[in-house]
Amino acid sequence: MLTLAVIYLLVLTGVLAAGLRSARLGWLRAAMAVFVLLWAVLIVTAQLLSLFSALNVTWLFTGVSIAVAAAASAGLRNILPVRDLSFPEFESPFSPRVGAWVMAFLIVSAVLVVIGDLKLANGFLPANPDSIVYRFPRAYWYFGEGSLAHFSNQGEPRPQFYPLNGAIAYLPLLHFQLGPRSFSLLSLTCWLVAGLSTYAFARDLGGPRIVTATTATLKSVR
Repeated sequence: MLTLAVIYLLVLTGVLAAGLRSARLGWLRAAMAVFVLLWAVLIVTAQLLSLFSALNVTWLFTGVSIAVAAAASAGLRNILPVRDLSFPEFESPFSPRVGAWVMAFLIVSAVLVVIGDLKLANGFLPANPDSIVYRFPRAYWYFGEGSLAHFSNQGEPRPQFYPLNGAIAYLPLLHFQLGPRSFSLLSLTCWLVAGLSTYAFARDLGGPRIVTATTATLKSVR
């Protein structure tokens, strides 16, 4: 099922990326845009299928999500950027020599941290109490019911009333039977995207690369 999951992800990514080609975003901003759009496609798909209690029908989930992505991609091609929202780059507080050393340290440390996180995500099951009690199980409950409707009127209110978008992101992992370790990998992906978005936002505000990379690192480890 892993192979099918990779093919499904690549198809969705390719369809959405095709709609962003005219936006001239650059590879980093385009990647983040695809990530957000991909999540939005899953949300729309889940909401639609929930109306018919068909959330746990894999062929419908994959087919509808690809159709939604294609429709979104077609609409994106008609949206052109009005103007560049970035600002002129301000002067770096580091000398070129110091900046090179700091950047090298940030890159090496980031690679080591990501490798360690991947090892932990693959080697250990999720152990955060909130995740075990209500965050991850919600995806299984919605999948089992086939809809996003309330599955109980008693007990802990958080599983019933918390926003649905987080749980919906895990539904493809259930459809392709990837197991609970994949939940941690998705959380790690979200963490990486948060760091990259901090970097891109700081760059758009005129920050030099060394400053924005430091900002993104501090944001990620906070």
